[in-house]
Amino acid sequence: MTAVRFQSRQWRILVLAAVAVLGTLLVLALSRHQELVEVWTAPVTYADLNQEVTTNGSVIPTNEFQARAFWPGIIEKVSVELGERVRPGQLLVTMKDPFAISRMTAADAALQAAQVSDDNLHKGGSQEERINLEGDLQRARQTQMDAARTLAALKALAGRGAAFARRGGFGGATTRNSKRHS
Repeated sequence: MTAVRFQSRQWRILVLAAVAVLGTLLVLALSRHQELVEVWTAPVTYADLNQEVTTNGSVIPTNEFQARAFWPGIIEKVSVELGERVRPGQLLVTMKDPFAISRMTAADAALQAAQVSDDNLHKGGSQEERINLEGDLQRARQTQMDAARTLAALKALAGRGAAFARRGGFGGATTRNSKRHS
């Protein structure tokens, strides 16, 4: 009988714990009151934004600007003074570049070489290339004429029965001798 009471007491404790957990969850769910947040929207428009700040004093640059040349050279003339106001595009210094003439000459030579190559391309190659091609063409024509004469001679011999063809055409033709040597 104590075993039956023990089991019924366990069930009661278990049911009471479940009810307590469910009650706690119900209270928490109902007590959570979420505040609504109001959101305002506006249509998108394009506009310039201007802001002016009035102050007294002087403007001092935060970073110094250092002008640099693209290549080394000798300064011939400085056109501005230290601290002087300059405009965009204003000439600051005049420099002499001792290597400018050699760079210009090299650029001119490269341009002329490109123009000669372009002319050769339109003419079918340089004069030397055209002469070499003409020589190759003449040799090929001569070889073709020699082969045609040889073929005609072999065909004539074969027509008279003086030559016969082996595999590969008349290239390996031999003549027959009507006399037999014993």
